[in-house]
Amino acid sequence: MKNKGCNRSLSECRETGADADSVSVAPTTGCRVTVTGLGYVGLPTAVLLAQAGYRVKGVDRNPEVLERIRAGRVLRKEERLPTLLREVLEDGRLALSAEPMEADVYLIAVPTPLRPDGSADVSCVFAALDALIPFFKPNDLLLLESTVPVGTTERAAGSVFDRRPELKGKLRVAYCPERVLPGRMYVEMRRNPRVVGGLDDASTAEALRFYASFVTGSLSGTTAQHAEFCKLFENTARLIELAAANLLWLLCEKADLNPDEAARLVGLHPRVRLLRPGCGVGGHCIPVDPCFLVQAFPEETGLIRAALAVNERKTERCIELIRNAVSQEREKKGRKPVVALMGLSYKPDTDDLRKSAALRIAQEAGRWKEAECLFAEPNREEVPGLPLTDYREAFRRADIAVFLVAHAEFSGLPLPAGKRVLDFR
Repeated sequence: MKNKGCNRSLSECRETGADADSVSVAPTTGCRVTVTGLGYVGLPTAVLLAQAGYRVKGVDRNPEVLERIRAGRVLRKEERLPTLLREVLEDGRLALSAEPMEADVYLIAVPTPLRPDGSADVSCVFAALDALIPFFKPNDLLLLESTVPVGTTERAAGSVFDRRPELKGKLRVAYCPERVLPGRMYVEMRRNPRVVGGLDDASTAEALRFYASFVTGSLSGTTAQHAEFCKLFENTARLIELAAANLLWLLCEKADLNPDEAARLVGLHPRVRLLRPGCGVGGHCIPVDPCFLVQAFPEETGLIRAALAVNERKTERCIELIRNAVSQEREKKGRKPVVALMGLSYKPDTDDLRKSAALRIAQEAGRWKEAECLFAEPNREEVPGLPLTDYREAFRRADIAVFLVAHAEFSGLPLPAGKRVLDFR
């Protein structure tokens, strides 16, 4: 297959330059990158690469996704991303397609959800890979950024070499997970440290050179399996930290103690750092990624299962307390109480609803016939299945105000006498 673009190694495709963050940028006529999967990670990655000077082809099989992106719309509130997306689309640095095309770097960033049995569904990764295999050339670089079980990158490479044995030892393959916060994806993709793991030393070196061209944070080279494990255990550590905070809250609630006061006192210890408990744990990563380890190592991961159970129990207890308050207010007032569910996203100041504990609580409350529920999410114009009310109006009308998420908008609301407040922030 004839290479119609850059046929040099990645290190030869660079020009040294500097942008606002002193990133070495590739020339606008330099290497071509195909990003497969234009979701929460893939789209900001494609925009970042286009901004760095690569010629980027963004690939997604979903026509609705492509239509939305062509219109300059992103899935959620993201700092700087909508403006930069429109820029790279207008000047042609980012092109969109439902089908992959030949490139020099191929980056896969597709979802890896949980199956019903708790195992990782990597079918999208291998479907994306199957579509790319015919385009690979010697000295190309294949990168996986999807969160995957340990050993997946090696399996992916094996799948390539089974069909294209002439590429063995010539195609560079590596894994590099992201470490980003929703709402700051573009900025954090540039600045946060990255772990880059190749199948061999040559793959690691080439992948490091690629990421160094647009990432200002430190880059650590390692093996693909270490990088895969690192991603999973980072989110497992966060899961356990959140479980500790939620456990403190559950124990204090059971013992009739003030959890805020208990957390303050515990935090005075010089080597204890508690996170602030919420109404549960959400987002795509923390509730999901640890399950990959549980599935792979069932005998060794009792602590992870316990942490998952504690966080689940926190959400269940929040639902119980809201329902108790509804029963008490209904008996007191002789009518259905108005309940304001304040915040539906999975964390403060984002519109991301993925696996949101707050959303789950609101959906459960919305099914109750004994209450009139108002749903407030200031970061979104709509939430599927739930009619939204302006947060100020919802709070004003509520007999019971339930704060589920610590959005900045809620911090200035007055607390008039007589209004019942449940605060799970």
